[in-house]
Amino acid sequence: MSKVVLVILGILIILIVGIFAIGYFASKEIEKEIPPIVKAPVSEEYSLPKVKSPEKTLKESGELSKTNFLEELKNKGKICKILKEKQKEIFLFCNNRPFYLKTEDEKLKYEINGWSFLKEDLSLWNDLENCEFYESEKIDDTNYNLVFYCPKDLDFQEITAKEYNYNLETLKMTKIGEKDFLDIIAEKVKNKYEFLKECSVKTEINTERSEKPIILTFDCNGEKVISSVLLESQYLSLPFFDKKDLEQKEKIKFSFEKVLGDKCEIENIESDTIYAKCSNFIVGIKYTFEPFYLTEYKFQVKEMNKKIGVLFINDFGNYFTLTKTENPVFMNQYKKPSLVNDFMRYQINRDCIILISSKNSIDGLIKESEKIWK
Repeated sequence: MSKVVLVILGILIILIVGIFAIGYFASKEIEKEIPPIVKAPVSEEYSLPKVKSPEKTLKESGELSKTNFLEELKNKGKICKILKEKQKEIFLFCNNRPFYLKTEDEKLKYEINGWSFLKEDLSLWNDLENCEFYESEKIDDTNYNLVFYCPKDLDFQEITAKEYNYNLETLKMTKIGEKDFLDIIAEKVKNKYEFLKECSVKTEINTERSEKPIILTFDCNGEKVISSVLLESQYLSLPFFDKKDLEQKEKIKFSFEKVLGDKCEIENIESDTIYAKCSNFIVGIKYTFEPFYLTEYKFQVKEMNKKIGVLFINDFGNYFTLTKTENPVFMNQYKKPSLVNDFMRYQINRDCIILISSKNSIDGLIKESEKIWK
């Protein structure tokens, strides 16, 4: 091999080694500029902290979770206090009625809307299994009367009220007796209006609607007055005076003035609907007649807020619900999926009522459900 060829090969080898050396050191410089991606060791010490969901936290046992659980119940309209704790049981008193919790697998649980303690006493359960809770009345600081109606589905015209005493210290329910449940409802409606107190009454459950309204027909010295009640919501219709000597439009006018004449001024009557100015509200009330005798209402406002709700409940709530309406205190506001209405919850003593509203109107008033078979 000639010397020239050897020299050329030597030069090529030197060039190749130099190029690799430059590339190597250049890559090292790049590695210095770009920090390496380091994976953290797979262990509890280095992993991100696990955030417990509110639902899970609320179900855990312990003092803090019990407080949170009570707060969750309050957000759902249950105003509760703890009566007693023993082993894995917690006895609450919510909205003036007993509410029973159990601890299972370190979680707080309740069934049938807090009424599952009834199943623990066979005699109670046999008596009340086909019944529904109606109301509670305070007797003194430790005793409450609980009223249930049976059957719960209102399948018959004869409905029985079963009354029990509940003692907050012993946590015992003792049966007081039974009576005609529809008589209780009639008496409540009578107590709303002075003009009904001396009237006899006939009650009937209309089964054509799913709500099964209770129709009350009062006989007041030969004059017929009709009102309706929906037990599910504690809804009460305005009394309708079915005066024989008046046309339908005049009956509506007379009925409205008899009930709300001192609060409202009629502006117009169209067919079965009356429009009036009532205090801070413009009101539309639609009367329906046989067989349901229900009244639909809408109280228009400039803009709905919690103070307007308090004003409405204080001034007009008593006319549209069987439940108490004195001194409401705003609790919270919520929506339901697929519904455009707002629901504003108010506390009255230890009960709750819900105002159904939209931006510019009040459309309904219902009682928070304490039912067994909710």
